[in-house]
Amino acid sequence: MLDVLGTWQHRGNVELYFKHRYNSFNYRIGKLTEYYKFKDVDTVLDDLYAMQPKILEGQELVIWDDYDSLVTEEHINLVFSTFHDCPRLR
Repeated sequence: MLDVLGTWQHRGNVELYFKHRYNSFNYRIGKLTEYYKFKDVDTVLDDLYAMQPKILEGQELVIWDDYDSLVTEEHINLVFSTFHDCPRLR
């Protein structure tokens, strides 16, 4: 049985941190690799809940402010059509 133990809004930094720090607890399920098995999940949750929210700074804010001008509907359609046309990605 799999349990989702939490989600972290505005915490794009959590995923890479988690994968690195808890790599030794990685638990493959067939071809699926993004699962982890812990004896003491409370320690892990305490660690993750202690993380501060990701605050955009400097160049990140410039990119975010320019996002609408950088990503057009044409770009989005291209990504979706590429995804749709590739059998390995479906």
